[in-house]
Formats: sequence, C-alpha cells, structure tokens
Amino acid sequence: MVRRSSRTQSSGRLPTLSELLEHKLSALFHDPPNKAWMVAKKKVKGMSHSKFGIRLFNVVTSDMFLFEKGKVDKADKFASTMDRYLGNIAYRGGRCFPTSNIELKNIIYPSYRIDIDGDREKDLLEILKEFHCLSSYISKLISPNDLLTFYQLVYLIYELFWIDKGFQNSPADTRTPTHSIFDHVYATASAINWIDSENYLFLVGIDVVGINDFISKGRKTRDFWVSSYLVSALLWHVILHFVEEYGPDVVIFPSLRFNQFYAYYMIDKLQRISGNDPERVTVLNYVKGLVKKYVFNNDDSFEEDKLGIPPYPIIPGRITMILPDLKFVNGKTDAINDEMDIETDIENEFESGWNILINNICKVAKEKTDDPFWRIVFTTITTYGDIVRTTPIRIRVKVVKEVKNRVSLSNNYLNWNVYDNLYRELVEKFKKSKLVKISPESSLDVEKIISKNKNLSGRGFEYCTSCNLLPAVFIMPKSKEEVSDISEEDYETLQKEISPGERLCPWCLIKRAIATEPRVLKVLLTRRDLDDSEIKKLRKNIFIPSTSHISSIPLFEELIRRGNEICNNNDRISEELCNKGGKPELISLWKWFNEAVDKSKIKLQVNPEELWFSENPEFRRLLREKYSVSTPSPYYALVRADSDYLGDLLEGKLTPYLAGIIDSDYLKLNNEKEDVIREFLKEYLMNSAATFNQKLQSYIEMLILEAEDSSSCGQEPRANLFKCLSSNCFSKLSSDDAKISDAIKESIKYFAEILNNKRIILSPAFHVSISAALNRALLYEIYLVNKHKGFVIYAGGDDLLAMLPVSEALDFVIESRKAFAGIRNSENDEDSVITPHQQGFMKINNAVFTAPAIIGRTYSIVLSHYADPLQLVIRKSYELVEDEKEMIMTMDKNGQAVLKKDLTFIYYNNSLAIIPNSFERPIQNVGEVLEFMKKLRNEIKDEKGKISKSLLYDYEDFKELIGKLTDEGKEHSLNYIKHIINSNSRIKGETSEIVNDIEKLLDYLTFEIKKLEGNESNKGGKTTVLDEVIKGVRLLLSGEKS
Repeated sequence: MVRRSSRTQSSGRLPTLSELLEHKLSALFHDPPNKAWMVAKKKVKGMSHSKFGIRLFNVVTSDMFLFEKGKVDKADKFASTMDRYLGNIAYRGGRCFPTSNIELKNIIYPSYRIDIDGDREKDLLEILKEFHCLSSYISKLISPNDLLTFYQLVYLIYELFWIDKGFQNSPADTRTPTHSIFDHVYATASAINWIDSENYLFLVGIDVVGINDFISKGRKTRDFWVSSYLVSALLWHVILHFVEEYGPDVVIFPSLRFNQFYAYYMIDKLQRISGNDPERVTVLNYVKGLVKKYVFNNDDSFEEDKLGIPPYPIIPGRITMILPDLKFVNGKTDAINDEMDIETDIENEFESGWNILINNICKVAKEKTDDPFWRIVFTTITTYGDIVRTTPIRIRVKVVKEVKNRVSLSNNYLNWNVYDNLYRELVEKFKKSKLVKISPESSLDVEKIISKNKNLSGRGFEYCTSCNLLPAVFIMPKSKEEVSDISEEDYETLQKEISPGERLCPWCLIKRAIATEPRVLKVLLTRRDLDDSEIKKLRKNIFIPSTSHISSIPLFEELIRRGNEICNNNDRISEELCNKGGKPELISLWKWFNEAVDKSKIKLQVNPEELWFSENPEFRRLLREKYSVSTPSPYYALVRADSDYLGDLLEGKLTPYLAGIIDSDYLKLNNEKEDVIREFLKEYLMNSAATFNQKLQSYIEMLILEAEDSSSCGQEPRANLFKCLSSNCFSKLSSDDAKISDAIKESIKYFAEILNNKRIILSPAFHVSISAALNRALLYEIYLVNKHKGFVIYAGGDDLLAMLPVSEALDFVIESRKAFAGIRNSENDEDSVITPHQQGFMKINNAVFTAPAIIGRTYSIVLSHYADPLQLVIRKSYELVEDEKEMIMTMDKNGQAVLKKDLTFIYYNNSLAIIPNSFERPIQNVGEVLEFMKKLRNEIKDEKGKISKSLLYDYEDFKELIGKLTDEGKEHSLNYIKHIINSNSRIKGETSEIVNDIEKLLDYLTFEIKKLEGNESNKGGKTTVLDEVIKGVRLLLSGEKS
C-alpha cells in the first residue's frame, strides 16, 4: 500500500508521532537491500527495485502501515552524497549511464574499491521468504500499537538480519557506488526529521567539557574506567531521551548501528515486554543472538547472569543529532521554534541523569547496610546531598537552525547545501565556546565540606588524593590501630575498596561506589530505576585489574600452566595462590581474566603487590627456589589511540588526505599546493563514479571542466554536455526541457563549489557512513585488546585507552593500525565476527563494509612501572597523541615534508621514540616500518634469534656516521648497516632477514623525523626513522626485562 504524501507542506497540520515513524520505516525500505542486483538486471520478474522495496515494507509491517512515497523521495534526494555529483540524472523516469557491474567504493576515499558478486541476492522469492520470517518474529514480540518500539527494533536488526542470512552488502547506486545500501537507507531515515519539519531544521551538538581532565582524576584502574563509563552513560541518558521521542535515527554521531549501548537498551526493553511468555522469549533469544554475535562480537558479558551491562564505555564525548521542529506531548504534536528550548532540555536531561544515578546508588547503599563501605556511601549522600547531586561533569550544548522555507526549492525539495552549511556553523559555534572553560568544582560550596569535617584532620581539612582538588570527606586509616570505632572485619572489608591512607571527596567516593557496583549504571543505560529484585541480585563481586595485574600476566600464565603441580603441594605458595575452597564468585570486566579463571586452579584475583612485588623478598625467593619461576617485569603498557584530522574530515576538509602538505586552517597555500588540492578533488570526483562505466566518467569529466570555468556557472549547459547525457539515458531527453537544463546547471554549480572551496560537500549519508564505519572498527579494536590480554579503559568514537602487557603492545598497535585501514594482519582472528578484508574495507559474514581507511591514527605506548601514579601516566599518554604529534614532521631525503601525524610514540623512563605508521598521502604502506621493528625486536628477544642485543648499542655509537654516509648515497649507508648487523650476529656467517628488510625499506628508514619548536626534547633536532626504530626496540625490550 502506497501513498504519495500524508500531508502537504501547506496543510498546516503537524504530523503525529505515528506518521513520523511511518515515514521513517518507509525510508528504511524504499530501496531494498538487493537493489544493485535488480538494477543491474533492469527488472527482475517484472518488478522494479522500488516496488520490491515497498513489497518488503508491507511484509515487515504486516500491511499495518502505508508506505509514504512523497516524503521519502525528498529525503532520499537530500540524504544522498556522491549521487548528487551526477546531477539528479534519474529524472522523468529515465535512467542514465546504466552499469551492469556491481562494486562498492570507500566513501572516504573512493579509489579503494571492491567487486561485489552474488546469486542469492537475485532470488526475490528467497528474500521474501526470509522477510516473512522477520515479520513473524517482530509481530510475536511487539504489539502493532507500539509503533515506536516496532521502529526501534527494525532499526536495530534490519541490517543484522540481512548479514546473518549470508547476503552481501551492495552499493546504494551502481553508477556512484560510494556508500552501501544500508548507509543510504539509514541516512534517508535521518533526513525524514527535516523533511517532516514544519518551519525549522535543527542540528544539535553536545560536547563534554574537560573530558580528559575528568577521566584522568583517580588513583586506581577502576577510577579511570568508571570515569570513562560515567561520561558515556550520562551522554547516553541524554541521547535516549531523543531516541524515545523520535527514534534512533536522530543520532548521527555516534551511529546507533552496531552500537552496544543501543542494542543493550533494546534487549532490556524487549525483556520487559516479553515477560515470561514462551513464544516471546523465543523471539527475544533470537534477537539477543543477533546482538551478541554482530554488535558485541560474540562477547556475552552484557547478559544478566554475567556483568549485566555493556563492558566498554563506547559513547564518545561529542554527539551530533538531527532533530525535527516537533514535540509530541500526550498524543498531540507541538512545534519547536526556539533552539534554546532544545539546549535547556538537553542540559536538564544531563543533570537529571546524574540525580537518578545518585538516587539509585542510595537505594543500593540502603540494601547493603551490612557492608561498611556502603554505610559510608549512604552517610556521604545524606550529609552532603546538594554537593553530591551537583554533576561533576559539564557539557556544552550548541544548536543551529535554518528556516525551512528559506532553503526549500520550488518543488519542496531541500537545497543540497543546507546540511553542509549547518554542520560547519555548528563546528564554529563550538570553537568559539571553547575559549571559555568553567570547571564543575567552581559551583560547589567547598566551605560546607570543610565545616562538616573539621575533626578529620588537625589541619582543618585534607585534599582528596584521587582528584587533588576537593576536601576529603573520608580518610582511610593507614592501619586498624589508628582507629577504635572500626572492627577488624570492617577494616579488612573497607581495604578492598579504599587503600590505607587514601582520602576521598564526595565525588570521588561516589565514583568509587560505582566502580564497586558498576551495574548501578544500568539506570542511565535504560532510563529506568532499578527495581528491588535487581538490587538484590547485586551480590557478585566485580573484579577490575590493577596495573600490577597487567604487569604480572606472564607470571600468571606460568602459574596457570603449572597449577596442578603448585596446588598439590602444601606450602605457602599454594596457600596464597590456590583456589582450595572453590572458585570465588567473581565477575570481571577483563576478558583475559574471565577466560583464564575457568581453567585455572590459581587465584587470579590475588594482589601481586602483596606477593611477588612486595618489599619482602620471601615470596619471590620461594617462587624462584621451588618452582624456578622468575618475578615478572613490574612494567605494563598504557596504549592510547587517537584518529588524526577526523574533525577535519567531518567538515569535508582535505587535511586527512594531504597531511603535511596543507594544515587545517588552509593557510599558506601557494600555487603548487593549490594545484595539488585541485587535482586531488578532480581525482576524488572521477573515482566516485563506477569504475568500468567510461561514458559516465566522460560525463563527469565534462562537468568538472565546466565547473572549472567560472564564467560558465549559471550559463546554459554546452551542447556536448547535453549530448553526452542524452545519449546515455533509457528515455529520450529533450534539449528544450528546462528541468533537464536546470539539473545540469545544478551539477556544475555543485562541482564548482567543491573545487572553489577546496573541500567535500557534506551530506547526511557522508556522515552516517563514516559514523557506522568507526563503530565497526571500534568493535574489532576491542577484540584486538582482548586478544592481546589487555584491559579497555575507554573505547569511544575514534579514541581508545587500554592497558596491555609490554610484550603485546607493539603487536596490538600494528594490528590495530592496519585494521583501521581495512588491512588484515593476522589469520588468527576467527573469534571475531568483524574482520579487516582489504584496504578500505571490513567484512562481516559475506558482507563488506567501508573501513575508515584514509584517516591517520596516532598511538602512544607509555611503558610504566605499576606503582607510578596512573593519573600522571594517563596524562602523559594524552599529551603525546594530542600535543606532541603536532610538533612532528616526517621529511624525505630532499628535506620535503612527507606527512604529519599518523605516528606511534614509545615512551619509557623519559626517553621517547617516534615511528611513522605510514609514509605517503593519501595513506599507503600502513605499518610496514612497525612490522620491521617487530621483527627486529623478536630476532633480538628470541634466544634462537640471529641478532644480539648489542646491535642496539653499536648502532647508537655509529648513527651519525650512517647519517653522513646516507648523504653520499644510500648504498654506502646500507653497506655499513649490513656490517653492523653482521658484527652483532649470534651465528657468524649467517645473514639475518633483517638485512633484506632494511634494503627494501631503506628509502623510508632514511626519512627524517623533524622535531619542531615546542617539542619535549631535542627541539628543532632531526633523527632518521631507522634511528627511532632502533631506539624504540631498545625501550620495548627494557620495559619487558626491567
């Protein structure tokens, strides 16, 4: 069932929520997922792709709703991206430049392409059969009256369902195959928010103020994890307010496709709908299976009998939403005219989220009055209520709007540049607002904290040791003997949560309470209070690893391997380490722990600082003498990853493609750089078209030539341009047709704007595609952290913060950097449903998806002693990827800048090595030098390796000479490097493969790393890439062996 439009723009009646959601459902199915195959075969079994999309809509909705064609057509055109370059060439029912080849290109860099082939996708009967099954599942689970939940569920599982059935992903348009069909239909659903708006178009941004300052305040690993999670959860609470009002499509960043928080919210909601109904529970389990496999990448820790919440804080500190000017209250629709109403609404929701959390922490504390820690939490909340209820984080909210009539064309279509203009206006608003920063602490009545705690300290008050900003309200005695009003048992219980001598302010005490019972965060993830039964279930202990646990992984693995031998003895070692009374009831956020504990007789939750890292050497001596087990290095690696120029990419700037050639501000562009930019954009536009459609390529080339000729803009299209278009369309076009002429002129104008403004024009599809690509890359990166035995502290948007063993850090960075580009580095990743496939793409089952390939990525590996203040270590890692990378330039042998950013920093004991991750722009040769570095490290580290560690020190003595020889010719330096390697060979006469690798990579290895003014050390100095590689290997080996 189809209708052209539910209302006209001039009707004066605002759409109801049901109509809005009906339009969005129509948008999701207006192009079927097998569209490319249907278009390539013209028509399949007498049915066009658009009619088949409507058929799928009717099947999924069980004919309960009408397909909205008029609004969807407008949203379709507005959401499109590269399709726009061809100038609306599908007009009057005619279709131009047909292509039978099916390929998918990377929307960020369309030079990356992959052929798509498939047979099942052509079988309409099979597809209909599968969608009838999907319809059956949904109808059994959700009442037709609950249209919001119906739409939310379809939004969640539509793409997952298609992937799960083994079908392939395909382009939205075979002529411009730059984004997938799912990117397109989800972007179209988002565009409906503006198409259905009456008067105004709203674009909303939310930004957390001082997010890194907030996260870095703490002493224990759990403090930093809970700070990260709090940011994610509070922002999610705000996002959910709009998801429950308009649907999930309003959120552009982060994408709610492949989003663990959204999937978790829906599972919780569906569980409450299902109750104990057997049929509904069966369907719920099917949905849960899809979510577990494709959204959680086969990690089941989110389930109720495990952790019970998503384990990773994945919502980034910056949110973008596209909102209609509609508000639905008690079944009626009201108009929103003032952007301040939206800003106030968001700020209130953020504050409300924090207070809801405090109320539920208070409920948990009441339930756990037998625990001294929770008694302290309850007392603190009741004593310092107004302080505790002040949100410890602040947000900036910016809303930009446009009058709809002003940007609507004569046919009621929205102008193509409205989204582009509004997004850039939003960015500018944020840039200005960042000039002023007000800390949350400034709003507190600190005197109140001090006056109520005068007896805590002889000095009047003590600062909190966690944040070092506010007065403490609780000071943990350094020993039981210091206090008389705490029993020995209570003191031991408190010690598990608060270290002796630790001082906590109200905010940091609340954060510690959340870290002790993180499942209380469920109230923010679901926007509902915990009920009594849920609170009673909060009895299992939560284990979060310390830095000493990460350092001790090599020892733990040896102890696990020898568990039978150790636990069959009756000595102090077995007494301390063995689970003789049965395994403790523990839940951990650390996947390595969860997998190891099931097969281990060893207590993995023991505190290494009280055993092998203790000042008392007795335990170390017993391990060494009885079991020949050495104490591990006390060092671990804190790894941070941050994407380069992502903000610029989202503005359409070319900095990610030409980093080192141009800067974000586009200043100092000489003629040569202008030419580079212009040629890149022309190449970008040409590559956006189907690879094997030469006629289409010729048409685009003509458009570019017209666009370059500024005098032709607005003129009637030249005859040869019209002739090229007309001769490649199914239906006959008339040169007298004003609409056709206007469409071509619009294309020329579009191309001219791109070339003149030196950037890509933004569209909902462009942003939706990148946002979803970042989510998929993030899921694989979390898998890699777990694979390398690490612990994720934060993983949101394009950022990652994790702790790993030193021996695994470099391997992780290599695999992560390559995966971000879509390059598969290891065949040993069968445990991950999402895998890199080829440069530019990732794969899930048979479906390929865009990877954020062209975006550079900078990593810091900070090797730290487990006892170093973690706050300082985290701050150092941040400084490296945010500030230090701005001070580095990679230069070729001619002194020309090759690239900026896309680096790996390795920091140990005040020494810093800087390794480029790539050497060309647009990015190629990803991770090649890192791979060489890994091989060199392994050759030296392995006792059977051919190279001695002395090479690292000999090279240091002769690196200046090697530099001079390089100036004379690379063959001279290569011969001397070979000489040094052979001199340090463990097996005389045998040449290591390292020599061959150096020969292959010599051009890159002799590039210079220039340290610009403002750098931490050696300001203005230069070293070669090979110098830095040798230094990096030395630092890594030192961290492993210290």
